Amino acid sequence: MTDTPVSSQDQPNDQESGLSVLDLADLPPTLLKVVRLVLRQGPISYAELRQAAAALPDAERPGQAELDASLMILCAQGWLVRVDGREPGYKVNLRRRAGGALAERQPRSRAARALSQKIWTALDTESDS
Repeated sequence: MTDTPVSSQDQPNDQESGLSVLDLADLPPTLLKVVRLVLRQGPISYAELRQAAAALPDAERPGQAELDASLMILCAQGWLVRVDGREPGYKVNLRRRAGGALAERQPRSRAARALSQKIWTALDTESDS
C-alpha cells in the first residue's frame, strides 16, 4: 500500500466546485469522520491523517482500507482536494461565499474610523439628553 492512494487527476481543482458546510449533514458517517479530521487539522498529509484516524476511539476508527476508500470517494465527489507539496496531503474543498469574502473588503481608513466614532458619540450624547 502506498502513502498516496489518490492521484492528482482524481480530484476537481476548481474552487467554484467546492461544497457548503451545510452539505456535511448529507455525508455518510465514515466519510464525515474523514472530512472532520481534515477540517480540524487544516491541510494534512496522508501520514498525519492516518495518525489522526488511529487516535480515534475504537468504535469510530476507520481501518486502513476504509480510510483509503473514503479518501478516494471524497476526492472524486469534490469534498477533498489533494495538495501536492513536500508531502502529499489533503484539504477540504469548501466554496467561498459570494460577496462575503473578508479579503475583498477594503480596510477602513483612520479618517473613516474617526468619523464613525464621532457619529456614535453624537448619537450617545443625543440619547442622554
